[in-house]
Amino acid sequence: MAVLMQGLEGWYVQSGENTFIEIHGLIDREQNLESRAQRIYEAIKLEDRNQSDWLESYIREAVTANPNQPSLEIYRAAMDALVARRGERQWAQKATSYIFYAEDLLKSIPGSRMIYLLRNPWDLSASKKRRNPSSDRFFSLSLSWAKGVQITSRLEQDYPDRFKLVRYEDLVSTPQKVIQDLCDWLGEPFSEHLLDVPHVNPSENKVQAGGHYGHQLLLEQSACDSSAKVSRGEETSTGLNPSKMCKYQTLLDTHEIARVDQLLLLFRSRHLIRRHYPDMPHQFGSHSLKAHTRASIGLPLAPARYCLNYLTQIKRRPSYLLSRSIRRFRA
Repeated sequence: MAVLMQGLEGWYVQSGENTFIEIHGLIDREQNLESRAQRIYEAIKLEDRNQSDWLESYIREAVTANPNQPSLEIYRAAMDALVARRGERQWAQKATSYIFYAEDLLKSIPGSRMIYLLRNPWDLSASKKRRNPSSDRFFSLSLSWAKGVQITSRLEQDYPDRFKLVRYEDLVSTPQKVIQDLCDWLGEPFSEHLLDVPHVNPSENKVQAGGHYGHQLLLEQSACDSSAKVSRGEETSTGLNPSKMCKYQTLLDTHEIARVDQLLLLFRSRHLIRRHYPDMPHQFGSHSLKAHTRASIGLPLAPARYCLNYLTQIKRRPSYLLSRSIRRFRA
């Protein structure tokens, strides 16, 4: 979605993962002004490297001029100034976790809008399995998916003009219709070139997007691959095609599909599945006794494994970890 939106005229869109909204409160606690300015600059994760020195200087001056100004206000002002400096009108930022901060974000940034790209949890589990077969791919993913979609139901009612849900499956199967609707919602003209989106970070690629640099590497590699195929007269693969839909049927074992179903039921998501995915290839919650039994064996220990993995592998400050955990449990 972020790469697609980079094609909008007059927009500056950062497609790397961002966590500024998660940590701005922690940045505000920093008493040393130089350190606070540096943390704001680093948290923005600027992708236009030509503007790095200017942005760093802008933020340092803003913090020095008004030490009590919240970092979120500095962030907003800095991004507005950045797009004006680039001769553009709008900016956007991709961040997977922002659904858990959506209400605060929409309230604290006047005029902001949020697009939530939704994909079915079975294909997400299959993709995660393909990338890292040893990871906890069921409990954490199902929990995040269920809670995220529960939040979207409330936001669609409370902010109909500022929050929009787009199904991945609709985007890749009927891209022109979906992108035209998205442009109408944003008040931007539709153009055919918006359909030309590379396949970013496919699960077959063992190189994963570890921050902006890994993501940029994959974009560059995708562009090189596409150019090579065009020069050989071959068909170019783009991201907006339905080839990745419902791949879970071949990538997940039957008991793994059953386990995702069990977790979604545990997290009270039956009505969400009925609403967003009533036409999946398998019948939700209906499996053989063997598959159901095998799926249930490790289920009681799943929360403990998830917590252990979360606490031992996440490389963040303890205060950030605590703040992030409380926010997600509240959600």
